[in-house]
Amino acid sequence: MVEQRRQQLDAAGVPDAARVFIGEELRLLSQELPVVRGWAGSNGVKRILVPAEPFATRRVNWLARRVLSPAGMDATVVAVTTPHYSVTEWWRTKEGLLAMENEWALMAYYWWNH
Repeated sequence: MVEQRRQQLDAAGVPDAARVFIGEELRLLSQELPVVRGWAGSNGVKRILVPAEPFATRRVNWLARRVLSPAGMDATVVAVTTPHYSVTEWWRTKEGLLAMENEWALMAYYWWNH
């Protein structure tokens, strides 16, 4: 997964000096954000950009604020483009339909469990 993220950052033009990879193969947002909070606290970071797929931005923003704000961090969620579907015509592809459907389920899960 780290290699995939590295390729996405390369494609977006993010310089190596602006990247920090922390945690080991974390798969859930609820696992990632506490690790980010710990790293940021240890390194004096107060502002952070959190990349997310377009449909996930609401959920990511909601959870990021719940986890990071109490530690005095300001999190800004940024939607990143995906090569699998267009946000303006997501319903035209199987990937777009699945992304929307999955996000509704994930939003309900996170609201219920966090």
